[in-house]
Amino acid sequence: MTNSSNICGYLINARSIANKLSDLHYLLYNTVFDMCFITETWLHDGISSGVLDPKCEFTVLRKDRTMSKGGGVCALVKKCYRVVPINFHPDYDDLEMFCFDLIVGNTRLRFFVLYRAPSYDSEALSYVCKLVECSSRFHSLKYPNIILGDINFPKLNLINYCGPSDSIHQKFLSFVIQFIYHQMVTFATRASNILDIILTTYGSLFSIVAPDLPLGTSDHSSVRFELSLPANCVLGPSMSSESLSSVSKFKWYDGDFDAIGSFSSSVD
Repeated sequence: MTNSSNICGYLINARSIANKLSDLHYLLYNTVFDMCFITETWLHDGISSGVLDPKCEFTVLRKDRTMSKGGGVCALVKKCYRVVPINFHPDYDDLEMFCFDLIVGNTRLRFFVLYRAPSYDSEALSYVCKLVECSSRFHSLKYPNIILGDINFPKLNLINYCGPSDSIHQKFLSFVIQFIYHQMVTFATRASNILDIILTTYGSLFSIVAPDLPLGTSDHSSVRFELSLPANCVLGPSMSSESLSSVSKFKWYDGDFDAIGSFSSSVD
């Protein structure tokens, strides 16, 4: 048996996380989860990320809905893991989605966190087309990709790759098939429907994917999961501050920034 270390994650549809802060804080500070992904955050620029993590133990990434109430996505990742946000082109600013790379030792994982409102009109088709275009453009060919969120496609069967024949469903299904994504959530998450997704190009990373209780009064079951990585790749979440302080650091103030700039300008 090979040695491995687990990264524990949690996927939540919150329907307003600001109304469930005590539940969120218990989850963050009294359980084993290293990452928490939240859809339907209902956050806005009047709510600071510090309210979500008052102890400052997590890197907080979020994309709020700006044109109306509701929606929004967020991720909280323990600070012992290195997080590299991926910046989308401004053309995709209206998408409720963001992307980041999680770097664990010499292992890199690309995460997409998204939410799609439950509509099926012409605007919904345009939104799905843009969602697929963005996801395709930033899909990594080098690292495992993981897409988490709520796409509100109750009739779309991503386990058996089938669903309604209309343009909206088929556009997203074609994307999943083209990039060989696997749906890891095989159980209903709202009533009898699988609305929440964990899609990945590397299914063997997941050792556990299981339903859990809703957060507070949410009408979605939560999803807990574990990622198994080789032990020698992992900067463990249990490292003490003393251990972290002994990690080698670059002396950036001694850098030749003119040379760095010159080199960077030659790279497309």
